[in-house]
Amino acid sequence: MILRLKAKGVSAIFVTHDMPSAFAVCDRIALLFEGKIQAVGTREQLEQQPDSKLNRFVRGLEV
Repeated sequence: MILRLKAKGVSAIFVTHDMPSAFAVCDRIALLFEGKIQAVGTREQLEQQPDSKLNRFVRGLEV
């Protein structure tokens, strides 16, 4: 259902801890920690973040 909404160009908020799902569904992603936005961007932008913990999380590694 979410992919159908994306195909129609519908904007939505998709909340998940599963980064592969977020990358499959979202054009832009906001990463939150303790209720605060830590980073916002595309997959490519987030993968280039200098923060090593953030970068490891985006790549799906244990932090």
